[in-house]
Amino acid sequence: MEQLIAGVAVVTGAASGIGRGLAHAFADAGMRVVVADVDAAGAASVAAELAAAGHEAVSHRVDVTDPGSIAALAQAAVDAFGAVHLLANNAGVMPVGPLAEASEHDWTWTFDVNVRGVVRCVQAFLPHLSASAPAHIVNTASMAGLAPRVTANLGVYSTSKAAVV
Repeated sequence: MEQLIAGVAVVTGAASGIGRGLAHAFADAGMRVVVADVDAAGAASVAAELAAAGHEAVSHRVDVTDPGSIAALAQAAVDAFGAVHLLANNAGVMPVGPLAEASEHDWTWTFDVNVRGVVRCVQAFLPHLSASAPAHIVNTASMAGLAPRVTANLGVYSTSKAAVV
């Protein structure tokens, strides 16, 4: 983290949960933060929390299934803060249900967000990260990717997280 102090972090899936926690942790470490989420109101709320605590933060709506939306996020981050030093790929979905009942849509949607979303973000941000060295990419995975819980109705989710691990 010492290399990143005063840097810029972009966090996807930052409107709640782990993403919100990452946004707060990066801000507390001295980074400027772009709070990104498909939930624009939620992202704005987290950015407002950070600003109220004296941190520099902006929010941006992003849909990680849409390359154009990700490109717009990357540009918005550079426009707001001049660089990107850390990309936290945290956006994710978790369908719950018996694996035998998972639909084609469940598989497509989950992999489009949880796996291809990571790939798309890396592709879009890599030029900006390379220009801002040292820079880092953090991909949120899950223990479910290492110890699948098919019997716990998380088979599709576990499979997608194994791909990220």
